[in-house]
Amino acid sequence: MIAVVLIVAIAVPALVLSQLRRRGQRREAVAAGGLTAVDDGLDPSDTADLDARFSAVEAEQAEERNRRLARDLQPLIDRRIPARSIERAPGVGAARIRFADGTAVFVRGVASGDVGVLAALMHRRAVPPEACAATADGTRLTFGWPGRRQRVSVVVTGLDQPD
Repeated sequence: MIAVVLIVAIAVPALVLSQLRRRGQRREAVAAGGLTAVDDGLDPSDTADLDARFSAVEAEQAEERNRRLARDLQPLIDRRIPARSIERAPGVGAARIRFADGTAVFVRGVASGDVGVLAALMHRRAVPPEACAATADGTRLTFGWPGRRQRVSVVVTGLDQPD
């Protein structure tokens, strides 16, 4: 019984120290640039081919997603439903816009400060969307006001569920 306790008392800490040492060596190798990719057993030409195919599928799906999103937002423009609130959303430069009909979307500015400009204008008056277009950069939603030249565009990254 004592022999088993001694073996466990020596083997377990040795195993733990060995694993910690391996992690430390791995972190040092990654930091030094020695480990850049996991050896997955694929030939580099196969990896390049797979990357190209995945990129093509991703681009095709992004175009379809943008067209579908623009189609879903069109009723907001047709009915001139104003945006009622804008709030910060998870992610850098992201915001959530809530419309009067309960529709909520996640957006990011086309240029730095666009979301802030839109928030300031929404504080003063009702701001209806004026146009929506699926572009290569995403689904662009433009807000405008009758009789004014000022326009603010945001890129809609997706729909949100109403609370």
